[in-house]
This record gives sequence, structure tokens and C-alpha cells, in this order.
Amino acid sequence: MPSYKVYVKKTGSPGTMDKLWDVVTVEAETEEELNNKINELFKKGWKVFRINKI
Repeated sequence: MPSYKVYVKKTGSPGTMDKLWDVVTVEAETEEELNNKINELFKKGWKVFRINKI
């Protein structure tokens, strides 16, 4: 299963402009599955900056 490094930052918390990006590893079989997992991160209040396939 392909893995992706997703660079995220929590939105709405103080000091987010200075905070470094967190890296989350997401496994997804298809692009649709990847999109669903990214949407879950958005719903949890994370801002997604970049996605790299690894």
C-alpha cells in the first residue's frame, strides 16, 4: 500500500504561524482513499500544507 507524508498544522491554536509543520504518514490504496483521509484531517481542525508520496 502506498504511503504519503502529509505536512499538517493545527488551525485555530495560538502561535500557529510560528509553529513548525507536523508530518503525518497516511497509507492509502487509491487517490480517493487518500482524499477521504485528508478530509478527515480537515474535519479534525488540521490545515494540510503538502503531500509527498513515499
